[in-house]
Amino acid sequence: ALTSEILGEARDDEGTSVRVGRLEGGAADSLARRLADAWVLIADGHHRYESALAYREKRRVEGRDDAGTLLVYLCSLEDPGLRIFPIHRLVHSLPSFDAARLRGLLAGMFSLTRIDDPGALRAALAARRGRAGVFGLALKGEAGFLLAEWREGAGLDRPEMASIPKSLRALDVVLLHRLIIEGMLGISAEALARQTHLDYVKDDREWLGRLRQDSVDLGILMNATRIEQVIEVTRSGSRLPQKSTYFYPKVPSGLVLDPLDPRSPSKARGG
Repeated sequence: ALTSEILGEARDDEGTSVRVGRLEGGAADSLARRLADAWVLIADGHHRYESALAYREKRRVEGRDDAGTLLVYLCSLEDPGLRIFPIHRLVHSLPSFDAARLRGLLAGMFSLTRIDDPGALRAALAARRGRAGVFGLALKGEAGFLLAEWREGAGLDRPEMASIPKSLRALDVVLLHRLIIEGMLGISAEALARQTHLDYVKDDREWLGRLRQDSVDLGILMNATRIEQVIEVTRSGSRLPQKSTYFYPKVPSGLVLDPLDPRSPSKARGG
């Protein structure tokens, strides 16, 4: 069990409290045995994991097999405190943007409903959280919003969707990026990776405020990716697209440290 003594405690700017204790006796070994055969999902940090593997191989090439472990934070996928929030999109600075043309293209794959109030848009989006391909849209030059609801199966035969694994085809981010952003707006995957014409916003109030900027052509309000979708995609061997999830709460950096190349205090001070 954890010691009665708490080694550290902190509260972040969002009000999340964190306490750090130490596993004593056989508790650490018992936990390691229980997790030995467990399936682990890297929810946030696959770049760090890949960097750790590269660093381990670099050390081995140098004749030092001392980087075979790395720090991780493990959390049950069933923990009631674990949340996934959406990441909204703002398309901006397109050389040419025609709202009427986009609306016509959308009508071929989505049912469109005009909504005037942002609160009503949020409510309509939330009510359809379990359905694939539902977005709140704000088009430059047009008053109000559109609730866009994908007609299931529409556009799956398009070239943009040809290489998408089955487990990914019903993800909102895939339908949005492939069918709308790439297929209708003509923004390439390379441009998306560079974020040339795309900004990501985590707060819907910030999203709403930024719609007033002249450079914003299209705003997309999204529902969150569901945890069962994350599990299905990763268990199938695929990786979720960029900016699919915002896991919360975040683990503060610096709670614990693992020196990669420990040195004595005198050497660390340059002595």
